[in-house]
Amino acid sequence: MLSRHFGMLMDRISQRLNQLQDQVTASQARSYDQYGNAIANADSEIRRMKAILQRMDDLDEEFDKIKRIRDIVKEYRSRVEGIDARLERLSLSGSGGGGGGGGGRRRR
Repeated sequence: MLSRHFGMLMDRISQRLNQLQDQVTASQARSYDQYGNAIANADSEIRRMKAILQRMDDLDEEFDKIKRIRDIVKEYRSRVEGIDARLERLSLSGSGGGGGGGGGRRRR
């Protein structure tokens, strides 16, 4: 009787061990899936951030181009204002004598 009881106890222990093993295996599979999803999400976010950083670099380059264009425009504006001032001085100095000398230069 004791051996039969011991045999039944060993069977229950064995069944419980099998159940626990199955639960551990299922838990590991869920964990691997979760970690796999987390890694995939992280990789996706890293790619997205790299794309955003690349766009920011492109925008920085465009802003640098705009600054260079602005500087060129300022330089041309300054030149035009200088030329305009010279022409006006020539026009004023020429208009006092005969009125027609400075006007011809301005048309060029």
